[in-house]
Amino acid sequence: MMNCGLRRTCRWYLLLVVLTCFASTAIAVEGKKALGEFGIKFGHLGGGTVEYHLKSGATGKDSIKTESSYSGGAFLSQSIWGGLHGTMTFDLHYFRGEFGGGETALDVAGGLKYKLADKSRMLSVRPAVLLGFGILPDIWAFKSSQQVTLKMVIEVAFHTEKGTGLLIEIGSLQTLSGSDGKYDIKANSMMLLRGGLIL
Repeated sequence: MMNCGLRRTCRWYLLLVVLTCFASTAIAVEGKKALGEFGIKFGHLGGGTVEYHLKSGATGKDSIKTESSYSGGAFLSQSIWGGLHGTMTFDLHYFRGEFGGGETALDVAGGLKYKLADKSRMLSVRPAVLLGFGILPDIWAFKSSQQVTLKMVIEVAFHTEKGTGLLIEIGSLQTLSGSDGKYDIKANSMMLLRGGLIL
């Protein structure tokens, strides 16, 4: 049987699929240029280390390790000026590790992306930096916590004449700060390696 965290993950991804279908329909009806570029990503989330300590002022830090898992989400980008784009992401990251079980974190982020395209505009490289707000449900000794997230990624996109395409993303995810009210929590850099579709 699936554990509670995995069942919750499946429900989140089902919701993401439904939202993707609605967004894709809207873009098809209203036109890509008006709404920008929409797409989805799914792939590997590397393991890392989560540091924590009591907010009460006690000295010293403890840490736990997370295992490799998976991450998926959707994005919307809009041109601001030239190759500079504003971008919003809605991601779900599944965390598991030595604490047993696993849970899904919601990460909503915004930032800037710069698009470097070849002359044919069929291939582009897009570095991006995003700051976000994350929510992780109860897991191990932690209650539901809020996190400030940082994603730094590079996308390589292959475009078609119709505006759709494929992309590969490599980068990192970390939390700059976070708390569940009792503990200060910080997740160190974890690798992101995902593939995706531009719809």
